Amino acid sequence: MIDPQGTRSLVPVDSAPVQVPVVTGQAVDAISDLKETWRTVEGIHGHDISVQLQATAVCAGLSQLEALQAVVAMLQQSPRAVLNDIAWARTPGPVVGTWQFQATLYLSYPDALGETTGVTHHAASPSGTA
Repeated sequence: MIDPQGTRSLVPVDSAPVQVPVVTGQAVDAISDLKETWRTVEGIHGHDISVQLQATAVCAGLSQLEALQAVVAMLQQSPRAVLNDIAWARTPGPVVGTWQFQATLYLSYPDALGETTGVTHHAASPSGTA
């Protein structure tokens, strides 16, 4: 969760939804990272490499259960979200000597045609089956 000052904070799962401000610096950094990645990929030949741009959300908790409850809350709040991938991490907590758990969700949302951009979701295979 991001507070109005742009810092992360742990919020109880049952708390009311909050507005998350768009952080312009992060958007500029993401565009810069994407450009750098494209330049890198363009210089590599003989390998199958694609560049993906996906929304991510980091759900954190002081226990594994809290982090997973945050994931459930995120997906309940946004039923159109398609979870393409999830990464799990145990990281230093907000207080020295403590740990927190983070689930990074890689998300996409259906476009006007109902299709998503996630790499784990695809159209029918050449044989005609999904």
